[in-house]
Amino acid sequence: MSIGATLRRVPFLAILPESEIAWLAERMRPRQYRAGTTIFHRDDPGSTLHVINSGLVKLVLASPEGREVTVGILDAGDFFGELALLDGGARSASAVALEAVETLTLDREPFIAMLERHPQVATALLGVLGDRLRRTDELIQDILFLDLPGRLAKQLLALADERGVATPAGIKIDLRLSQSELAGIIGATRESVNRCLNAYADRGILDLDRDTITLRAPEVLRARIY
Repeated sequence: MSIGATLRRVPFLAILPESEIAWLAERMRPRQYRAGTTIFHRDDPGSTLHVINSGLVKLVLASPEGREVTVGILDAGDFFGELALLDGGARSASAVALEAVETLTLDREPFIAMLERHPQVATALLGVLGDRLRRTDELIQDILFLDLPGRLAKQLLALADERGVATPAGIKIDLRLSQSELAGIIGATRESVNRCLNAYADRGILDLDRDTITLRAPEVLRARIY
């Protein structure tokens, strides 16, 4: 996929005229990361925006004891690193490649210049950031008010909606997440998630196959949340 085509997948950039997309594309630089590579750490100085051309990236917050909470999983066409780019501050979370990843990076100076020429992009960007903030608020609310089986059920249903593939056996989640990574998303330990997944599997609600999960009775999971 061309750089311009990738930029067109970014919601707040898609509104730009073709000439501006071409101007940005000339200033983007591709970077490759192997699976498991930390692209940047929380509190690192930040001066670049990353747009994902291919692969999956997770955004992570970690405690001093090493416990992690995953605050986002991003796919091709998604972006990260925008907060440090806007205010010139440090990175607010760590970014880790879940698989082989290529990003396109843009430095702060051309990014700010583009915003000054096209203030409507800033408005669109605020809308995207507001949506991310609402999802973070929802994550905090879930951790406070839902028990682990409920949080896991809600996350499995969300993954099925986003990446579900209908099969004769049920809805297969087309995303290879380890149990540790799934635990990080819902603020739990790998061991507790393993027990909960096995309990759901024993009841015939889902099937487990290595890193693949197939939902056989999503309506039961939905009833577990409400």
